[in-house]
Amino acid sequence: TGSTNLVKIGVADLVVSAPLSVFSESIRRLRVLVERRKADIANSLEDKAGLVIMVTSTEPNEGKSTTALALARTLARSGRKTLIIDCDLRKPSLSKLTGVTATPWLSEVLRGQELPPSVSKHAMIDPMSDLSMIFGSRVSDIATDDLLMGDRFNQILRTAKRHFDYIVIDTPPVGAVVDALYLAR
Repeated sequence: TGSTNLVKIGVADLVVSAPLSVFSESIRRLRVLVERRKADIANSLEDKAGLVIMVTSTEPNEGKSTTALALARTLARSGRKTLIIDCDLRKPSLSKLTGVTATPWLSEVLRGQELPPSVSKHAMIDPMSDLSMIFGSRVSDIATDDLLMGDRFNQILRTAKRHFDYIVIDTPPVGAVVDALYLAR
């Protein structure tokens, strides 16, 4: 008997594989709102730095990582230089959603490894778009909010804002843990 290889398509993949779907249209609508906000900020401050967008939810399993990835892909596919950072160091999921093997670079830098002048050199590329990705890796021996509220993460963002139009941050849910509350600042 012949076997059929089934490719599992994730919801965030729809912005590429089914661009006319209701989900894809909703994400493009969200992109329009984000682009308007960036334009408003740029006009008022004459600031050309990248815009940081934090995506979170109240509880686990509400679709925040799917939404963050879909939005970031849509921004990247529209020609904007876009980076997504998986800041859920308790339960990272972007690697699984994209099928790209995660590296521990972000956690290592947050723990004290030397920060390079370019964040983009350590980013992985999404196989479905030109999206640059930095994955979080599970950290179990230190409070993750301590890592994310420190100056090292601010340095990563400052560097990324110089090289990217948009930086999408996927965070843990705010109702379950405090990490996103610190990142929101």
